[in-house]
Amino acid sequence: MDGKNKSIVFLSYLQSDYSRSGVYFDGLDEDISVYVSIRSTLFSAILDLWRLRKSTNLKDKVILVMSPSHKITLLARVVLGKKITLDAGWALSEAAVSPNRLRLKKFKVLKNFLIDFISFHSAKIIILESEQEAGYVSKKFLISPRKLRVVYTGINELNFQSTENHLNTQKQPRLQVLFRGKINEEAGIENILAATLILEKEPIDFFIVTNKNLSNYKYSKNTKIISYFLNSNEMSDFYRSSDICLGQFSEKERLGRTIPHKAFESLYFARCYLTPRTISLQSLCISQNEMFFCDSSKPQDLVQSLLLLEKNRDLVREIGSNGHALYQSQMRQSHLANLVKEICFEESD
Repeated sequence: MDGKNKSIVFLSYLQSDYSRSGVYFDGLDEDISVYVSIRSTLFSAILDLWRLRKSTNLKDKVILVMSPSHKITLLARVVLGKKITLDAGWALSEAAVSPNRLRLKKFKVLKNFLIDFISFHSAKIIILESEQEAGYVSKKFLISPRKLRVVYTGINELNFQSTENHLNTQKQPRLQVLFRGKINEEAGIENILAATLILEKEPIDFFIVTNKNLSNYKYSKNTKIISYFLNSNEMSDFYRSSDICLGQFSEKERLGRTIPHKAFESLYFARCYLTPRTISLQSLCISQNEMFFCDSSKPQDLVQSLLLLEKNRDLVREIGSNGHALYQSQMRQSHLANLVKEICFEESD
């Protein structure tokens, strides 16, 4: 395959910006990446793939199935007659679910396990979010490690303004703490809200930006709940006005393999990321000074960490600055997109 003429066809049954793969798609030049929407039903997907094969010269094209459209993988391999790169990120069967949907979990996990198994064995190369996730996929789904590659998820920087002025130079009288994310079994929102109650009389303000009304939960008077949709600019404002961003505060085993999306956002915005200690997050760091690690997800450990950081604002800013430097060196969108491009093009030779 002539390197000058190579390009990557990104396949998904969702919008490109929904997927982690959209970070890489938007990070590549237009002459290298092409997005093709595939409908999700079986017959429609086969028809869309057949039309793609008939309308496009696929000789110099690398086919990449975007996460979480894993189920396209086998169909694409058969209909297009091409080897497939699957940007899985993680196994669908281990995704977190919200507390009110736990009854559906067993059926959903079984269904997604079958999709994972078939798609992983149908792909030539599988791209995952961490070394820990790669080890898990290899063992659980009987996949050769030679098929696995690791690329961080990162964030789509095009959704935000320039990072040039993101370093935290503000000196507010009260420590501003942000939690952003869905309320699911991994979030540990009960532990976070319990910590707010203990810290109610301290000079600390909490902002919980989430997808759920928390009226049934108890939390402190210095906690503000934002449960409506925020666009990228509004989310940027919350990051810029915060000193600390909280990670996931539960004991779920998957957190040892995944890297929460908000970790990348916190590093991008040069904010101190406060999180329980996990192997995947520690592996992300170079000096262990790019994040602040709690010993556990228990409210008491979170309280102790916040009290320490409230009394040492210079440390908060230093950790944020170190994290931003780490992001700039290893997690920029253009860098991650080029890693994916290299994987696709090398494996196509």
